[in-house]
Order: sequence, then C-alpha cells, then structure tokens
Amino acid sequence: MRPPEVMCATQSGSMGTSVPLSARVEKAVKRGEQFAQTGGFDWFATGLTSSFFLVDLLNVLHHELWRDEVGAWLIARQSHSIFDLVRNMRYEGHPALWFLLLFGLTRFTHVIFTMQVLNLVIATGTAYLIAAHSPFSRLQKVLLCFGYFPLYEYGTISRNYGVGLLLLFWFCVAYHPDRRQSWVGSAVLLSLLANTSVYGAMIAISFAVSFMVIPAIATKDGGKSRFFRSAYSGKVALILLIGLMLAILQMHPPPDTFITWKLHSYNVQKTMTVVWKAFFPIPKSLSHFWNSNILDSKKRTMILGSMVILIITFDSLWRRRLALIAYASVAAAILLFSLLIDPGFERHFGHLFVAFIACFWISAKLKEEPVPRSLLEWLSPGLAAQRKTILTCLLGVHVMVAVIVSGVDWKRPFSQGKAAAAFLRNKGLAERFVVSRDYAGETIAGYLDRGVYYTGGQGIGTFIVWNQNWRRYPENPIESATEFANKRHEDVLIVSSSPLENAAGVAHSMAEFTGSIVQDEEFYIYRIEPVRR
Repeated sequence: MRPPEVMCATQSGSMGTSVPLSARVEKAVKRGEQFAQTGGFDWFATGLTSSFFLVDLLNVLHHELWRDEVGAWLIARQSHSIFDLVRNMRYEGHPALWFLLLFGLTRFTHVIFTMQVLNLVIATGTAYLIAAHSPFSRLQKVLLCFGYFPLYEYGTISRNYGVGLLLLFWFCVAYHPDRRQSWVGSAVLLSLLANTSVYGAMIAISFAVSFMVIPAIATKDGGKSRFFRSAYSGKVALILLIGLMLAILQMHPPPDTFITWKLHSYNVQKTMTVVWKAFFPIPKSLSHFWNSNILDSKKRTMILGSMVILIITFDSLWRRRLALIAYASVAAAILLFSLLIDPGFERHFGHLFVAFIACFWISAKLKEEPVPRSLLEWLSPGLAAQRKTILTCLLGVHVMVAVIVSGVDWKRPFSQGKAAAAFLRNKGLAERFVVSRDYAGETIAGYLDRGVYYTGGQGIGTFIVWNQNWRRYPENPIESATEFANKRHEDVLIVSSSPLENAAGVAHSMAEFTGSIVQDEEFYIYRIEPVRR
C-alpha cells in the first residue's frame, strides 16, 4: 500500500511526477511567510493609514470651513464650463488643479461637506504613501503622518495644498535615479504638482532640475548624455514644459488685481523668520493658535533659529548632492517669493518643511558621495551623527502641535460662518437680501448656497473677485443696505466681521457670533428696515 502522502498526491509537471502532500503544505507555509514578510499584506501600513483616516475624519467633522476653503468651492460651483472656471479663478493666484477637482465634484452635488470628504481622501492617500513606501523608521512614519502639516494644515483644512502634498510624496515613491522608464511618470507628477499652487510650482521646478535634468546631463556614455539618447527625453521635456507653462500662465494675475508686488520692510523681517515657523509651528496662544508662533515676540531668536535649522537641514543632505541642490533651490525660491511678493503664513512656508522631508526621502535612494566634511561636522561631530534622532524629535514636536490644535478645533469653532448661516436658516432669513460689509459674506454664501451683495465689489455674487475695487469699499455699509431696503420695500441684512460703528438707531443688531479661532471669521448680523412712507 502507498504511503498516505503519495496516495493524496497530485500530478505535477509534464511527466506527472507525484509530490507528497506534506511537501506541498510545507512549501505553501513558506510562501505564506515570505508573502507576509515581503510583498504581502502590510499590516503596519494598513493600520497606520486606517488610524490616520479615523483621526482626520474626526477632525473634519469638528472643523468649520472658513472663507478661503469656501471661496474655491464657490468658484467651482458657479462655473458652468472649464473656460468659465479658468475665468472665475483668475484673481486667485493659484493654478487650476484643485479647482478642477471641485468642478467635477460640484457637477454631482451642492453639499459643501463633500469638499471636506475629498480632501480627507487625498490626505489619507498621502498617509498611505508615507506608511507603505517611505524610507523612515516605523516611529518616524507614525510621527510624520500625524504631524501638523499632513494631519491638520493640509489634511483637515480643505485647500489646494493637500493634493500638492500627495503629488510630492507620490513623486518620492515613483522616482528612481537609475531607471529611465520612471522619468515619464515622474514628469507627469511634477507637472501636476506645479498646477496645485505657486509653492507646488517652486518645488516642481526645483525637483525637475535637480533630480532629472542634472543627472541626465551629468551621466555620459561615449561623450553623449544618456538623457539625449533616451527614447523618453522628448516626452519628459514636453510634459514638464506644458505643465510648468500652464501653471505660470494661470498664476499670472490680471492687471487690476488686488495684490501689489512691492518690497516692504515687513516682508524682510518676516522672511527672516519663516524657516523657524515652518519647522517649529508651535502656536503662541490656544485661543487663536492659527498663524501664530510661540516666538512671535522674539524676532531675533527666530532669526537665529532659522539659521541653525538651515545649517542642520543642509548638513542632513550634505553627502547627497542632488537632494541638497533640490532643497536649497526650494528654500531660495520660497524665501525670495516671501521677500518680494508675499511672506504668507504657516500654510505657505510650511512647504519648506515638506520639501525637506521629500528631499530626505529621496536621498535614501541616492548614493553617498565622497565630499569634504560639512559645517556641522566641523562644529559638532556628535550632533552631526544624530541626524535621525534630530528628525525624530522634530517630527515629535509636529505631532504635539497637531494634537493641541486639533483639540482646540474640536472645542471651539474655527469659523463662525457656519453658525451664522444656521441662524439665518433657522430664523427663515436664508433668502433675505444680504449686504456684506467685507469678505465676511463669502463664508455665509457658501453655507447658504446663494449670493450676497459685496460692498467691496459693488455687486451681487458668491465668491469674491479680488480686483482693485476692494481697495475702495465703503467703510460703513449702512448706506448701501438702506438703499436696497427702500428699493425692495423689505428688511435687508448686513453681515460684518466686526461691529458696525454709528449703527445705533439705524441698524438693529440681531446676533453676534464671536470666539472663533480665525479672528476675522466672527460675524455680526444687523437688520435695516425700509423707510416707511
């Protein structure tokens, strides 16, 4: 009689060779172990991504939209075609990718919360790339995912910067310096990144030159560059050129834009502190934490801190020349933009931090080069040897900030626009004519899905058109509201982000919504009655 394992065996191969069942089971177990350990189901990445999704979902559910979030939604909502969209967003100063995503979304729904869901999905995708593909330790991956910028500034607040972060880290995953076939995909990602924001364009240009053009030109074989011999060179160049040109054309403002480009002493002072604020976004106050820093009153300390941070970050990339060039280029571009055009806020110069993370990520794929010792290695060899520890501590600070600000956002309204809109709806005033003293009405228009009259733009609309008219808007909207009340023979509402002066006896105060995290997103609602004749 045959042994049991032979009787239960199946035929394998062309000659019908019998394989014992026990051997098959043993091989299957080994394959399963290899599957789990290498290319199989990644429990860590799945768990970290799922945890991020749940935490960010709770943040989104507790976050009230403010005017910059609402403005992009309204532009997409009010556009009837792609050409209409491009025309409506011409004063925004940003390329169209985020607006295009919202445009597609608004073809199916007018519920503004879906924008937050879209941003949540994008942020979760970013977390997955970090968890599954980044070269950091598991602890660093956790800290990076739950840091201030990925979780809160770009994950909870729905802006174009979230999709930019996704594309940047996607490029880090796709880029392989020794594989020419990846250049087309990398070029597509950088072109899309350039069309997210002006800061995304800066990073895209710097990365394209540093990680694609320079190595292509520097790699020679028989006196001819590999890039120029590559079948992909034309595609890569065309993709990058089209993407960058589209971004530049869209970011170029109209002649009557509200923004003026001029060098101010304020820009100089603030530019010298932005590096510190990008790497240490520790708020000064919990009541109004947004766009504040713990060292706001100590400018010299922040300037010194910025210099130290630049030395340490450059040292971290010192032996990976391409990564160092990329980061130095991004830093120079952002600092120059801050100096000459707009210093911005944490959400803007935070790209200094995420660009460093991306360069550190890519540096793991580059070969270490024999170069002289860096400045930090000369000054403090012990500190230079603790690069990974320093990065872990820095990421830990960002997690601490993310936990603090998320907790505050849970307890207090980020903007009072949602509450003010709910008040009007509950009082049956959602369709009443509204005069907005300033930009306050944009948040109301978004939540009520209707237009208001802007005294700055001197017209009825939903989103704000940031042209030169906003430099001439009336200080007091009572006159405009009274005129509309008399014409319409009905009460007219005034919405303002600050109390009206000289309103006693003319404008009747209906409600005040104060205590928001964003200070100029508080709302004061007044009623103007028509003159009785």
